Amino acid sequence: MIKEDIDRASQVWYTTPDLREKAEQARPDAEYLPAPVDMEELPAWAPAAKPRVFFPSRWDESKGGDALLQAASDVMSSVGAAGDVDVVGLDWGDRAPEAAALGIRLLPKMSKSLFLAELATAHIAVGQMTGVLGLSELQAMGIGVPLVFADSVAGYPDEQAAVNVARSDIGPAVCDSLADPEALSRKLDGRTYVSKFHGAAALLPRLDAGYAKVLGVGV
Repeated sequence: MIKEDIDRASQVWYTTPDLREKAEQARPDAEYLPAPVDMEELPAWAPAAKPRVFFPSRWDESKGGDALLQAASDVMSSVGAAGDVDVVGLDWGDRAPEAAALGIRLLPKMSKSLFLAELATAHIAVGQMTGVLGLSELQAMGIGVPLVFADSVAGYPDEQAAVNVARSDIGPAVCDSLADPEALSRKLDGRTYVSKFHGAAALLPRLDAGYAKVLGVGV
């Protein structure tokens, strides 16, 4: 059924660079259209009084599974064990109990607006362990929270506004990033990056062009 839909579609887009090969195998004319972020709904960055590290992805295989939990363990060993840093995540995903067992404080599921408000209190965010920027990672970057991101897949812009490291270096990278999150945020300038590559102003013309091609009209 999926193959039939793709074969019959007038326009095919894929939303993350890791899907390029598969998308183009299915449809050689498939085009990359990055996941959109609503910049207007992002709150101002307001770091909590106590240093806070935030894991914004759910705890399951699609977000890294074993690798995500290993990263969480490394972060706890580097910055969380003494209790001087608040390490938090979401109580979401079939492996959330394992994250809690590591000492990560899990927040209950909440509305989107409350989640973004919580995310805005983080000093540092840690991305999923898939090499792909999910929406929650992009939202963190758009808010201005410095993102530590491991093993990025090829295909993202060279100026990707994150602390890019190998998985084995996640713990030390988070520890180093906590030294001066505000300076790091200014240096990375995640809000500009997300607006430039994932905001409406960047994506709507490409979306309009796709619809115009399908409908056979000018934009």
